[in-house]
Amino acid sequence: MNKEILNTDGYEVAFNYPDALERLVALKLLNFDLWYLVSREQSVEIFKQMKMNCNRMGLIPFARRGDNEDIACFETGNDEKVVVFKNCEYLGYRPREVFDSVWDWFRDAIEIMIAF
Repeated sequence: MNKEILNTDGYEVAFNYPDALERLVALKLLNFDLWYLVSREQSVEIFKQMKMNCNRMGLIPFARRGDNEDIACFETGNDEKVVVFKNCEYLGYRPREVFDSVWDWFRDAIEIMIAF
């Protein structure tokens, strides 16, 4: 399953995952208590929902927060940046948080895990 997470089939956009995410997957760092990396199937399903609900194809979901509806995504064309949305806020396209890199998002996910 780990390598399957990084499969980009089904997104209808050209996209390469950042090296940092590939490293997390290779190290099997997939679940951070509240935040967890979603499977490729879940990611493609979220992608299709975003496309249908807000005609937004440039976001590639890769993680979900279990205690709320937050989704962490990459923006195509800016593959290093991570944007976090509340699942029901896709229409407004107002990110809840923006991180400059996967590592910045990862640090935040770990801080949330420690605080929880």
